[in-house]
Amino acid sequence: TYETIIKALWGPNADTDNQILRVNMANIRRKLCKNPAMPVYIFTEVGVGNEFHLAFRVEDYDAAHQLHKEMGCICYENPGMGIYFINDPDGYWLEIMPVRMKNE
Repeated sequence: TYETIIKALWGPNADTDNQILRVNMANIRRKLCKNPAMPVYIFTEVGVGNEFHLAFRVEDYDAAHQLHKEMGCICYENPGMGIYFINDPDGYWLEIMPVRMKNE
């Protein structure tokens, strides 16, 4: 959540007004993404705040999914959205998505 990020950055007694964080996140998103409306690295979940994870677009989604399934590293799937997540060796979630999403 925004509050969690603010407290992690500025300490437990920090003011939890999230406007400065929202502005900075938007600036970072603009620098990282070709199209900030279609974020790849920083996502905002309404009512929660920012979620950080890496997302990889793959040319052959089915082949990537099969490989990751065989490796046993898929930790979450959302077939309706056509995405899934794998755990990296450090426990971070990496999103795997096709080059073109279903709603694009």
